[in-house]
Amino acid sequence: GAETMKVMVEGFRVTLAEWDAERRAKEQVTGDRLSLQETETDAIRQSMERTVAEAKANERAIKGLAEKLISSQQEVNELRRYCTERLDANRDKVSKLRDEFETRHLALESEQHHLQDSQTSAGMLID
Repeated sequence: GAETMKVMVEGFRVTLAEWDAERRAKEQVTGDRLSLQETETDAIRQSMERTVAEAKANERAIKGLAEKLISSQQEVNELRRYCTERLDANRDKVSKLRDEFETRHLALESEQHHLQDSQTSAGMLID
């Protein structure tokens, strides 16, 4: 009776102690796995945050470059317009000066012919 009961209780204690040891071992393994997964999750989160930060930095850089490009295009257009205006003005000045030169040249030629005619007429009168 009592001895058998003692052996049975002792068997239960041993079995319970084994189960408790198995449970602790499994809890330890599960805890280790969970800790490893948390570490990996944190690393992935940090990597994603870096990627997002890099993407935002690239986006800002591209936006800055686009603004500079637009500004440069506007400056080039303004410079082109200025150069075109200056070339047109200089072309007009050159045309005006050429016309003035030709007019004066023709006037001088006409005056020269007139003087030659006068000289010839005077020479005929003297003869």
